[in-house]
Amino acid sequence: MTLELCEKHEYTLERGERKPWFVAREGRIFEQGAQLLREGYTIGSAALILERRLHSKKKDWQDYFDSADLFVYHCDGRVKYVLDGLACLEMLSRLPVQDRVFIGDDSLYDGLLGREWARNMELFDRELSVKERQNHDVWDTAARERQLFLDYSARFHRNEEAMGVFLAIIPLQTSIRAACVYRLVGRSQFNGRYHLDGGNRRLVGLAPEALEVLAEKYPEYASAFVSHASEVKAGLERYFAAVGSITLARITSEQGSGRAENVVSSKVNPHPSIYAFDAPIPLEPYTIGELATLEAEQKAAQETQQTQWTRAFEINSEMKKR
Repeated sequence: MTLELCEKHEYTLERGERKPWFVAREGRIFEQGAQLLREGYTIGSAALILERRLHSKKKDWQDYFDSADLFVYHCDGRVKYVLDGLACLEMLSRLPVQDRVFIGDDSLYDGLLGREWARNMELFDRELSVKERQNHDVWDTAARERQLFLDYSARFHRNEEAMGVFLAIIPLQTSIRAACVYRLVGRSQFNGRYHLDGGNRRLVGLAPEALEVLAEKYPEYASAFVSHASEVKAGLERYFAAVGSITLARITSEQGSGRAENVVSSKVNPHPSIYAFDAPIPLEPYTIGELATLEAEQKAAQETQQTQWTRAFEINSEMKKR
C-alpha cells in the first residue's frame, strides 16, 4: 500500500531527481527503519504524526503509523516512554529479540531515559473523555508540546471519548515496542502493544530539511521538532558498557522475583520465538544501484499483493453467485 504524504512543495531536488520530504515504509520495523536511516531520513515521532494531521492537506496522514518513540516495559508493571528511540536502531539491534520485541534486563530499563508511570486505569487501557485529555501526562509526553496535543484533540475529537493509551501485557523481562498512533477513524488510539517485526507495521521517514521548515513555520510547536536521539544513544552506551555481551540466558537468569503478581501465565507464550541479529543492523548509506533495486523489489511486492487481493475478491464473488 503506497501512501501519498507530500504536497507539491514538499520535495527536494537531489541528483536531478525529486526526493520527498516524507515517505511511508511498510513491513518489519527492523528492516524498514534501517532502510530509512540509510537513506538519510529521520524516523518520524508521534508528535510529527499529530502535527502533520493538523496541517497537511494529504489525507493519507490519517492512516496508522508506528513512530520512532518507544514504550519500554518493566516486569514489575512500570512503563517508560522513550522519545526517538528508533533513531538508535543500530544499537538496539545488539539486543536479543523474543516474541518479536527487543528484550533486556532491569539495567536496560533503568539506563534508558524517559518519562515513567505505574500502570493504572486513570492513564491506560481505555478511551479518554474530553476533560481527561485536557491534562494527560502520557499524551503530553508523546506530543512534546502540550498545545500540539490540545489543538489536535480539539480539532478531531472535540465531542467524543477517544485517544486512549493501550499497553502490552506485563512482560517477564524488560521489553521494547514502538509507539503507534492509530487511524483517525479509529479515534487516534495510542498503542504500545504491537510487535516490531509484523509485516504490516508502518514507519514514516522525514528529510532533515522538512524538520527545519516545520520548526520555522510552526514555532508554537518548537519542542515537537527537537530530536532526543542523543539521550537514547547515551543510555544505550552506558548499558552496553556495563553489561558487555547480551544473551537470552543472562537476561532470564538475572530476572528476580520483582515481576508483577498480576501477570497472567496463560498470556505468556510457552514457546517464544527467540533470536538475535548476527551483527548490529548496518546503517551505511545505500548506493544508487542498491536503492534502485530496493525500489523495484518493493514495487513488485506491491503489485503481487494487489494481484492476490484482486483474485481473492473475484473468487469470493464467484462463490456468492453460486
